[in-house]
Amino acid sequence: MRRDEGRAIVEMEEHPLCARYRELLADYLESEEARALPALRLLSGEFIRCQIGPEEVAAFHERALSELLPALPGERIAPASIRAAAFLRLALRGFGVDPLRPYLETSVTSRFVGQILRELEAEFHLPDVARIRIGSKYAENFEGDLANYLDMFRLQGLGNLTLESVDEAHGELLFTGRDVFESYETSDYPQDHFTRGFLARAVSILARRQMNCEEVACQAQGAPECRFVVTPVAPGPIPNLRRLLDG
Repeated sequence: MRRDEGRAIVEMEEHPLCARYRELLADYLESEEARALPALRLLSGEFIRCQIGPEEVAAFHERALSELLPALPGERIAPASIRAAAFLRLALRGFGVDPLRPYLETSVTSRFVGQILRELEAEFHLPDVARIRIGSKYAENFEGDLANYLDMFRLQGLGNLTLESVDEAHGELLFTGRDVFESYETSDYPQDHFTRGFLARAVSILARRQMNCEEVACQAQGAPECRFVVTPVAPGPIPNLRRLLDG
């Protein structure tokens, strides 16, 4: 390990925490959250104690990802890339929100999530239901308030989603979306099924009610913006819905 201006700069090849990070990421990608996440919390504490900054952790992540992703079957690369971005976010949590943002914005995982998903769809012709299901699983990787869910969606290059209105009497929410990654080609039909799954699951988690999401306008159809309506599966009011969305 060498030092620069009083702070440790970690050489990935020589530091055992890099190998430990890769092991935990591999477990996480295999859906071993119960084992990986408690160990990751301990590892995050070790980063701070060893004066390892967020830039070194991001480097650990890119190195580990470059070794793990090529070994996966093609159909697993996109879901694994999404999960890896969530893992990086959890690993950086101990450094606070402000240091986290630039590393998520510049990481390979974040830049190409949308591109990977488009390529996966083109190669395997994913049906709409599968895309909804993947979007729903993606939302389960995050926590916090609704603003955090939407921010992470944007940071990973998937598009800009905005909550426009909340109707507590009917449990209805209206979202708009711009530059959503699924609307990259002209179509006669709404295209943002991953986004539908993401919004439905995110609101379900926060509102503690099973929710559905429909896209009522899509940029792929020539609309100026995408519009999504989220409603409860069992119709009825959701008291304090705004407060629930704040986590």
